[in-house]
Amino acid sequence: MRRWIVNARFLDQGVTGVQRYAYEIVRALDALIAERHPLTQGLRLEAAAPRGARDWDLAHVPLRRFGPGRGHVWEQAALPAHLGEAGLLSLANTGPLTAKRQILCLHDANVWLAPESYRPAFRALYRALLPALARRAAALATVSDFSRRALAGEGVVQGRDIAVIPDAADHVRRWEESGAAALPDLGDCALLIGAAAPHKNLAMALGLRDDLAKLGLRIAVTGGHDARVFTQAPQGDAGALRLGRLSDAELARAMTSCLCLLFPSKTEGFGLPPLEAMALGCPVISSDSASMPEICGDAALYAAPDDPQAWLSQIVRLRDDPQLRARMIALGRARAAGFSWRDGALAYLAEMARLDGFMPAGPSPRPRLAVIVATLGRPRETGALVARLRRQTRPPDIIVLSAPDPTHLPDGAEDRDVRRVLGARGLCAQRNRALDALAGDADIVTFFDDDFVPDDAYLSEVEAAFAAHPDWRVLTGRVARDGARGAGLDLETAEAALAAARVDPSLDRARDVPGAYGCNMSMRAGAIDDARFDERLALYGWQEDIDFSARVGRGGRIVRSTRLIGVHLGVKSGRVSGLRFGYSQIVNPIYLARKGTMPKGFALSLMARNLAANLARSIRPEPYVDRRGRLKGNMLAALDLLRGRVTPERILRL
Repeated sequence: MRRWIVNARFLDQGVTGVQRYAYEIVRALDALIAERHPLTQGLRLEAAAPRGARDWDLAHVPLRRFGPGRGHVWEQAALPAHLGEAGLLSLANTGPLTAKRQILCLHDANVWLAPESYRPAFRALYRALLPALARRAAALATVSDFSRRALAGEGVVQGRDIAVIPDAADHVRRWEESGAAALPDLGDCALLIGAAAPHKNLAMALGLRDDLAKLGLRIAVTGGHDARVFTQAPQGDAGALRLGRLSDAELARAMTSCLCLLFPSKTEGFGLPPLEAMALGCPVISSDSASMPEICGDAALYAAPDDPQAWLSQIVRLRDDPQLRARMIALGRARAAGFSWRDGALAYLAEMARLDGFMPAGPSPRPRLAVIVATLGRPRETGALVARLRRQTRPPDIIVLSAPDPTHLPDGAEDRDVRRVLGARGLCAQRNRALDALAGDADIVTFFDDDFVPDDAYLSEVEAAFAAHPDWRVLTGRVARDGARGAGLDLETAEAALAAARVDPSLDRARDVPGAYGCNMSMRAGAIDDARFDERLALYGWQEDIDFSARVGRGGRIVRSTRLIGVHLGVKSGRVSGLRFGYSQIVNPIYLARKGTMPKGFALSLMARNLAANLARSIRPEPYVDRRGRLKGNMLAALDLLRGRVTPERILRL
């Protein structure tokens, strides 16, 4: 029997985002035990809390409350005496220093990032306690990539691996069902939530009240203040509608009836209220600092925390533009749906199983997922893609960036979750180096172009698809907009295309295809084995995706699924010349047809379409395409074919 105990000291504390996280994770664990998930086999999960702590009604996680003491005294003295050989799950920042097998979740580095917000005694205690706990814990977690980097940057975790297991907002469904007391009409109110600590930045938002009053708008304020922790008491809210501390149901009513939620924090470990608001259909205006862009993505409007006029402008935009407000509501609901307490609980169960040396019978544990990005001349786009990958609802375990040299890579390309490999340029060569660098350390490999913008649930859908369909070997997604077919797309256009694609009724179709589209393709690592991209397809490697996916897909299925959504920006920098590309347009399909990885009919059709397009548009070419160079390359390739020469690598000499 595997025995684990939940450190439920959080039941003896006021409810903030930290305590909400701890309770909802345990509630999801209770549900997984009830359904007999394979990771709960042989697991006995209990909870321990100080005497006098709140009770709960979880059927499969019995709670024992005992003393002596409360707070840190109970946690450091009474709790360890109760553990025996059991593992300990501490989900709310602190735990006993003497626990031998402890999984510890550190939510933020705020006592370092915002020291002015905390009482000196509290700040000193946490600055000493958290690093000591991090050194001793068997495993560490946090709630956002921002917090992961902040904890590492402040030396709290000292180079240790730390898993990102984020908050979620599906608990608000219980709020909606529970009813609420009547509240004042909030239709003209921007809702402000939080303690009055300086880093929460409420004073800046409250300073807008006079300007808002002139526009017929108000600020409504809710939240509490813990004087034992924070330095600043609530003040300066004269003229605002003070709602006091609301119940969950009342908060749901406030969020669904107000104009919008304001979240002006300077720093947060996660920032749960915006996600809760989105789940309830409340538009969000958020600070553009710390974790907020990571959590909110494209589903919030942003303003700098020190720019009051920007906040005023965003509030007015939401009031005056019903279409914008409706769009932000739809984006918010979709964004919140990508976070799940169940996924978080499964991540903790997997960590418990690892520490127990337990391999469940039945379904395999969560696969390791790697993303490979071969890049050339696009450090800005590559950096944006890495940031987006870290915001995925299922983040990759490994990101491999392959480039000719460090000048092609973004800052931060040496983070712990990123491997970089350097060497000769050429898409096929760069992807092969990345595959070699993985050295079998992945179960699923996803290839993205450096200018691809995946939907936040893309990798989650990849994982689910491979789990549900054992015969699928290669998977490619739906490109909602493809800038490679035109002048290219900007990020705002890409975000709008993603938002529209998410609500498309055709979002659940899958069909077999001859090969994957290289800007977004995923494969079982076991199917790849020692297969590599054909480096005779030099430089841009045109049609290398068809060739490689056809070889990897043999013996299984190559599938295009519309549940995998993304946008290809089609950035024009880093491209090969028109002459070289035109040569590849003719020679590569012939080479692959002879090789047997491209159907002959498909190859002929592809060549004919490209030759016709280059001929027709060479008279008045698009400014972003070297049509005449491509046509010249087509003609050179045709001459080589007449001479019986089919050598894709000849483009290196053109």
